[in-house]
Amino acid sequence: MLKLPILFQCKLINQAACDLAREVANEGDALVAGNFCQTPSYMSGLGKEVVQQEFKKQVDVFVKNDVDFLLGEVIFSVEIFPR
Repeated sequence: MLKLPILFQCKLINQAACDLAREVANEGDALVAGNFCQTPSYMSGLGKEVVQQEFKKQVDVFVKNDVDFLLGEVIFSVEIFPR
């Protein structure tokens, strides 16, 4: 599994995004969305399980922060998603 410096870990980036979005949403009557994006793991041939773990790491932060809905960027390889 790819290990990135703490500065670039998606968990920290997504947590900061959730904090900011929730702060702004609380100023009015707004919803908070989380966005998950593609990972280079699939195209690098690391396998379905690794790709699913990468997506799970992205989504776990949004679940923890009780976002109202999730958006997914264009995903071309839908076979990586659990059925």
